[in-house]
Amino acid sequence: MTNTEKPTLHLTPQEIEFCISALQIEIENVDHDTQTNELSEADCKELDAYAQRLGHMQDQLLTGQTEFRPNALLPIYDLIKSQRNAINDILDNEAMSLDMRQQGQQHVRTANAVLRKLKKYLQEFEIDV
Repeated sequence: MTNTEKPTLHLTPQEIEFCISALQIEIENVDHDTQTNELSEADCKELDAYAQRLGHMQDQLLTGQTEFRPNALLPIYDLIKSQRNAINDILDNEAMSLDMRQQGQQHVRTANAVLRKLKKYLQEFEIDV
């Protein structure tokens, strides 16, 4: 890559949808935590700011914008990895129909594809994950 070329992140519609879902789940988890746990005002403000950043990233993805500052992608990387691991745990430990199992396996494949692309993109900026 020459100095004038800017690294780009290319995600398929399915991968973007997976990222949006992961962000939505995390936003809902943060909202749930702030509603049900007794947190300090500072913690609530910090969690609210975090949820707003995630919401902004989600809005960008919804409008097809995939240009992010590299360090802004670290939370998405962590969320996708967490989602993938949770799905794998469910697939390993739960009885389910063949259709549900296949759908879960497809989600894992999508998560793995997103993680590979994010890792490659972040490495262009010398960020190791």
